Amino acid sequence: MVGWVALGPCRDEGSPPDCAEVWAIYVAPPSWSSGVGRRLWRRSRARLLEQGFKTVSAWVFTQNARAIKFYRAAGFAPDLSSVKEFELGGKQLQEIRYARRLE
Repeated sequence: MVGWVALGPCRDEGSPPDCAEVWAIYVAPPSWSSGVGRRLWRRSRARLLEQGFKTVSAWVFTQNARAIKFYRAAGFAPDLSSVKEFELGGKQLQEIRYARRLE
């Protein structure tokens, strides 16, 4: 196995029932830039559409340039009002929600 995706209904408070969320997408580093992530996303998008979702979001660390590039290439756009800061392992981190329509 070189990659996997976890997704389901959006967990954000107040999100509509037709909004999905990519909870995690992982591709093993030796398979980066090989198209695995794009194929995983395309299949995930098809599944979400089959399940009746209209939009999808994903929370991304603002420091994760590779993930940001991936989501932007997949048609996601940042929600600049969604930036959250928190501490993890003694470090201050930020994450931002990226979202797109599925249709």
